[in-house]
Amino acid sequence: MKTVKSILFIAAALLVSFGLFSECQTERSGCEGNIVVQNPIPDTTLYAGGDSLMIDLVGNPPVFIQTAHKHISFTATSTDLDGQLVVFPTIKLNQNTGEVSLLKVVPYNVGKAIVTVRAEDGCIDYWESNTFEVTVIDTTKH
Repeated sequence: MKTVKSILFIAAALLVSFGLFSECQTERSGCEGNIVVQNPIPDTTLYAGGDSLMIDLVGNPPVFIQTAHKHISFTATSTDLDGQLVVFPTIKLNQNTGEVSLLKVVPYNVGKAIVTVRAEDGCIDYWESNTFEVTVIDTTKH
């Protein structure tokens, strides 16, 4: 009797697992197109306390495109290589287009940082990113 219960339990677990896996596959199959980094952001130099770097991520030319023309959402992060706050990246509302697609990188302290912009189109576990280096130099040296 114990063996029959064990077999039924395993069979039920497999059916539940297969059902969850199938549901996940169904959600993924509804995704169309891909996100592509079409025009990567180059490494750049900014001045400490100076003007921010502003880039429209879907402008002309776009950094990212979604081949099926779906909406893309963005996040931006930075890793400061000198142990202090070098830059602060954010994604802002582009007043010209009404999209939240404007990358703003504010330079704070002299040093180097790696900035990563991540683009997602709502498909599970699918995203693309563009990483670039920002060097912030002293404002008195320009």
